[in-house]
Amino acid sequence: MTTPIGLIGLDPLAAHLTRAGFTVATSPDLRIAADRVHELVTDHGPVGCLILNQPRVQSLIPRIYRHVNLTVLGTDQHPIVDDGDGYRTYQLRGGSTVVDVLKNAGVVTDAIDLDQLPPGLQFESDGSLLDPNVPDWSEWDPDLQSPRRAAAGDPEGLAGVVPTDDEFFAESVRRALRGGAIRTGQAEVLFTLSGSGGVGKSSLALSVANRAANRGRRVVLIDANLGQPDLATFLRVADGDLPTVFDAVLDDNVRTGIISPIALNRTRDARLSKVNFAFIQGPTAEQLGTGRITAGVVAGMISQVRQFCDLVVLDTQILERDDPRGLVTQIIEPELGAGGWALAVTGMSTAGLSNLIEVMERLLRLGVNPSHVMSLINRVPTNLALHNQDRIVAALRELSVHIGTIWEDNEILSRMNAGELVSDLPVCANLIDTVLHRIFDMPVEAPAYVPEAERERRRGWFRRRGKESGR
Repeated sequence: MTTPIGLIGLDPLAAHLTRAGFTVATSPDLRIAADRVHELVTDHGPVGCLILNQPRVQSLIPRIYRHVNLTVLGTDQHPIVDDGDGYRTYQLRGGSTVVDVLKNAGVVTDAIDLDQLPPGLQFESDGSLLDPNVPDWSEWDPDLQSPRRAAAGDPEGLAGVVPTDDEFFAESVRRALRGGAIRTGQAEVLFTLSGSGGVGKSSLALSVANRAANRGRRVVLIDANLGQPDLATFLRVADGDLPTVFDAVLDDNVRTGIISPIALNRTRDARLSKVNFAFIQGPTAEQLGTGRITAGVVAGMISQVRQFCDLVVLDTQILERDDPRGLVTQIIEPELGAGGWALAVTGMSTAGLSNLIEVMERLLRLGVNPSHVMSLINRVPTNLALHNQDRIVAALRELSVHIGTIWEDNEILSRMNAGELVSDLPVCANLIDTVLHRIFDMPVEAPAYVPEAERERRRGWFRRRGKESGR
């Protein structure tokens, strides 16, 4: 017999409470969370409910506290001012444990096993969850990416104090882990695929990684284009001494090749927006020429990276019919067969679409779940004859979940040329949210993009600017 509980504004806590014996009603979307709590009350009568105090929920409190056993959690920014009238309150401090909050809320029953909660699971004073099993990228030491590299640049003879590989990594994330164990095999894997160049495959890989990271997921972006890796160019990575996948191969440790968000932002122009994902650069032509970097090596790296993040995004090379590097057979097919995800990107080119369709048909014959293969058409001119687009959509829907079209937009090009990311632009944000919704069940926050409405909005803006300048 489980114990029902509602969470509003506290959805990261849900998985932990479920393991401890609760039936949890929640959602990252506050409106949906409130609806689910209402359904829980309908099924079970008055239930325990924790709600994080914030402006968006303050009008909700007086409407629900008579129907649930409510506890409102105050934060630094939105503290509890007065004792609740008919409900409990709890002011969070740094280090407030989840166990203490649950006990104060009076929701712990005989059916609950608090030992199933991770030791040291706490709330920060801002209401965020300090999960000892999730590393915090912001505290990853950006200055020591590898003991081997540190020793090589150590003319002062200090190499003797450089820790071993395992000691280094343990130290670099210890504060974030708070003594907890690294998660194993938790991350989702997403490939971006295309059958021709110039369709925006790499920019979409960047956009998915960036938006997922900005929405709270820990993301590692890997440049797995072994033919022409160019994500570092898109990101304006200016430091030639930052590690690549080759460093990870030499050290036989993927951690050596990972560039933390802090290190990545240090090498980007300070005027550019900050990124929140970690990154593994593709190899240089010289490094690739050594023959040390193979599809099998990259496959092993994916397995290692999955141990300490939520999402691995891989930008792959253009899919060719003969698969000369074994990318499809050794990486994409096994990962998709094991539940991974693909985002198939095409433009209006018949040859590129044909290549992509052939690979997707092969995946289907191998038993890959087509619901895990998403597709979209990118860079479509808004004046294109609709029957051309409809023909491509029909072909993609036979083999994938087609999520829509990204229309041609000059702002994408200007931002990419400046080294900025485009994941928040209206023309593509909705579809990127759709990708994250399918993978993580995250709510789609960005509205659908309608080219005609956007053109009208811009015309109105120019008309207003013209009137203002004429005054």
